[in-house]
Amino acid sequence: MGIIIRMKEGYKFIRTLEGIEKPIEWSDLNQLKKDILWVFDMNVGELNASFIPDGEFQEKYWEYLTLDGDKWFYDEDRDFYKEGVIIILLCMTVEYIDTTGGNQGVFGSTKVSEVIKYVDCYSPSTEKQTRLKEILQQGLKIAESMTPADLVNTDGYDHPEMGNFYPKLSWVSDAFIKEYYRQKIK
Repeated sequence: MGIIIRMKEGYKFIRTLEGIEKPIEWSDLNQLKKDILWVFDMNVGELNASFIPDGEFQEKYWEYLTLDGDKWFYDEDRDFYKEGVIIILLCMTVEYIDTTGGNQGVFGSTKVSEVIKYVDCYSPSTEKQTRLKEILQQGLKIAESMTPADLVNTDGYDHPEMGNFYPKLSWVSDAFIKEYYRQKIK
């Protein structure tokens, strides 16, 4: 059983795998939104060649998949953050498995297996979110299967699932990133 601390109205938190709630400030959410929108802008239509700048995205984004809050944290906002985090993680995963031009240090000191645990704990609330989660899980399984020799192979890494994984990224771009912008200009 985790430690539960209830704060003022508007309380938001992430929950560690051990069940401990860590309060999240509005400034944290504002930075997360900036990161999500930056990733959307830089990678829309090109998730198969994702770009996450080295040294810039240092947060443990996977922890935000447990983001929750009180009645003032609306479902629409919660969905935006969680869907955005999954897309950031997808981009990070693409960077990781791209041994010719990507960044195998994109997860920092966190092992891919820990990221997978957070993703596995994420409970989608829609069919689209379920499909998004499954695509991320597929990419992370590819990443997890990579050996140290694979990670330094600049001739490229090939996995039997890559041909199935990459085409799904265009659906992600259309269903989430482009849809976000379509809704904003309505």
